Amino acid sequence: MNITKQQEDSTGKFVKAPDMSALVNELVCEDGFYHPNLGGITRGGMANHFPMTIIALHGLGGTDQDITQFTNAWPRHRARIHEDLSLADSQTLNSDNWTEYLGQSQYLTEFKRVFLNELNHRGTSMKFVGYALNEMKNGLPMGLFHPVIRLSFALMHGDKGLVADALAYMGIRYFDLYGPVQTSGMQTKTEQAISEQKSPAKIHTAITASQVWQQLQANAKSIKIKGDIYGGSLHIGELLCGEADIQQRALLAEFEITPENLTTRMQQICESATGLYLQEPALTTLHGVTAAQALVDITQRAQNKNLNVEVYVALWQRYWIWLSGLYLEKGSVVSLPSLNDQQQTDLQQINWQTLSDAARKTTEVHLIKMVFTCKWLYEQLNRSDMPKGKSNGESNELYKAAAMNALSQHRLLPSPLQAIRF
Repeated sequence: MNITKQQEDSTGKFVKAPDMSALVNELVCEDGFYHPNLGGITRGGMANHFPMTIIALHGLGGTDQDITQFTNAWPRHRARIHEDLSLADSQTLNSDNWTEYLGQSQYLTEFKRVFLNELNHRGTSMKFVGYALNEMKNGLPMGLFHPVIRLSFALMHGDKGLVADALAYMGIRYFDLYGPVQTSGMQTKTEQAISEQKSPAKIHTAITASQVWQQLQANAKSIKIKGDIYGGSLHIGELLCGEADIQQRALLAEFEITPENLTTRMQQICESATGLYLQEPALTTLHGVTAAQALVDITQRAQNKNLNVEVYVALWQRYWIWLSGLYLEKGSVVSLPSLNDQQQTDLQQINWQTLSDAARKTTEVHLIKMVFTCKWLYEQLNRSDMPKGKSNGESNELYKAAAMNALSQHRLLPSPLQAIRF
């Protein structure tokens, strides 16, 4: 299948990413013909990691030879949307009614058509992305965050068809996990000002993400769970999102997430997600890190275009609720792994090229994406050009430690390097 055929079959011309090779462009373009879940199984199936992994390999410095090695070894069955699944466009959905059909997998092609049309006619793609994310924010964790992760990779490439694919994926996976989100500080700015004027002692002192979890751990036995919570880690994480007590304990008044402090909160939350992965390496905690990276990427794109970021505040609130639920499900340890000065110094001597080279030797999609994610977070959240007061002032080697941990689990960490033991 060549790109010309894709252009003829789609409602929008595929736009090649100029910084990616012809092979990478062709492979991600072709993937538009396939269902975003393997075998076309929308619920309970495994995500089609193929296009995300191809772009991640490119981001790790992969050559066409590396890409070909991966594609030749790709063992999974991707289902073709039309030929295998017979999904047709009945022209039921339009720009006014698409939200009424969220969560219905039979409308995959219609979601893509509507979204691609909107992306092509908005002044900037990010405006519609923000609008669509706002409509679907309560389904953020569905599919273990793969729709939003796929969206980030699509935006990195730049083709609007890929962006529409990712949003359509989010559309068919949608399920409201949260209901009306409850916080411990649900006052308007006016109400808050009046309250503080009447009682200055009630003014809240801001705390960090890690301090929220310290309080969560200390009071874990008093958490009130109203639902019937059982099953595997992924399912429990989804169920906990809707628990009002967990929502309130995660979104304390002292841990307000606002447009003004969003960058700082993103850093704190990403570090918490990475620490949780290092404490309990698992599929859910790994995706906690890759999902956080995707949200940072999408949020920064909106910030860079000076767009309204209220929807991204809402997304980060929901992500933090999910991550805090996962923290509880994993045992809510008193103290997550952190690096001492010597470990920080030792890790600074290790370059990302070495770790990237090691990751490109495997065909394990989660490992490739995890190393890419950690490298991306390390580079983006440690930038010296971040606004004053928004950067932590020093490189955070925790992301490098997480990448090395992932490589070590697959016995790919180059000798004489060793994973950090906590």
